[in-house]
Amino acid sequence: MLNISLQPRRLKHPRGWNLVEELIQVKELKNAIFYATYQASKEYSKLTSFTIAKAVLAKESTNYTVTVIIDGLNNKERDVVREELKKLKIKYRKIRGMKDEQSIFLRLSDAMAGFLREVYEGEEYTKQFMKRFEKAGMVTEA
Repeated sequence: MLNISLQPRRLKHPRGWNLVEELIQVKELKNAIFYATYQASKEYSKLTSFTIAKAVLAKESTNYTVTVIIDGLNNKERDVVREELKKLKIKYRKIRGMKDEQSIFLRLSDAMAGFLREVYEGEEYTKQFMKRFEKAGMVTEA
């Protein structure tokens, strides 16, 4: 499961488009990409926690434990996320920050976040890809 509530970089053509095209072909990503959009808020850590909780509850039953990895999470933000997830009764094994250079999964998440931001902003090229993601059942708004 991926939480797509990161500060994304913009996808650049053609490499970014090629990545999106390749993602559509990955069957294991069906029902695996969750995202949420928020406007005009500085409560990044709290909203990230809320999005994680919504994605976990949409995907899992009562018998689960998640590992949460967030791009660039510092210790103070980690404490906020931990506190919020406890309030929301989300069972986690570990919460940690990581640089996207350290994990292909974070790079994937970052690329998807950038793409989804461009969908939200109404970028024309995203319409065809978003329809295909939705048809494949890969992307779900949490």
